[in-house]
Amino acid sequence: ISRLLTEGVSEVFTIFTLCFQVVLGFSVVKVISGVFLTETMKVAATDDSIMLKTKERAIRLHKVKMERLFEYADVDNSGSIDDAE
Repeated sequence: ISRLLTEGVSEVFTIFTLCFQVVLGFSVVKVISGVFLTETMKVAATDDSIMLKTKERAIRLHKVKMERLFEYADVDNSGSIDDAE
């Protein structure tokens, strides 16, 4: 396009064409980086929720194990553990 404008109309249009191509190039790069950033943030948010669910699961498992331990230690089934048990 730049050559056609230079040969057919005027050399001044070459400056406008080059500026247009530079602006268009930067715009495309910005759109691509925006999409990349959006996808990265989605993955980061998913990782946080996965980490939270894993932590909650570990807490529940620990609670179950502790309940079993106290049930096993409560020999007389009184609901509490004293020094004799």
